[in-house]
Amino acid sequence: MLLDGDADFAICCPLLTEEPDLESLLLYTEQGVIVYPSDHWLKDRKSVSFEELKDENFISVSVGYGTRDMQDIYFKTAGIVANNSVETTDTSSIFNFVKDGLGIAVAPKSMTLRNADLCDNFVEIDEAPIATIGLTWRKDHYLSEAGKAFFETTKAFFTGLSADQSK
Repeated sequence: MLLDGDADFAICCPLLTEEPDLESLLLYTEQGVIVYPSDHWLKDRKSVSFEELKDENFISVSVGYGTRDMQDIYFKTAGIVANNSVETTDTSSIFNFVKDGLGIAVAPKSMTLRNADLCDNFVEIDEAPIATIGLTWRKDHYLSEAGKAFFETTKAFFTGLSADQSK
């Protein structure tokens, strides 16, 4: 849609960098964590490697979602094929499935900290997976005053999120 001129901007995860006619601005980076149910062997750990998780059942979003793409890249790098026992298109349901004991999940740390049931049930990942969120637009596209306002408002919003994360 950007290339066809049907959209002025796209908020993308991961950051788009391959298309020469598009320009992207990194807005936000997000650390991934492993979320686990109560009484899981991870409860006494501060961090874990993907290698240690190779036999676990994973709950994940479908292929094409940023968190899933990040998970698949890190597993591939570690030489592991994840056992995705549950796949969903509803990112919020992942936490319910984990809470119910159906498996563990890679999740954004910020979402995990906001989940009342699992905010204490996560470990850092040794490989420190990071998801990127960016704002992308066509390089040669005219930018209206409304577009400029959207651009500045979006940057300010994500700058605020970054400031909240560092507290």
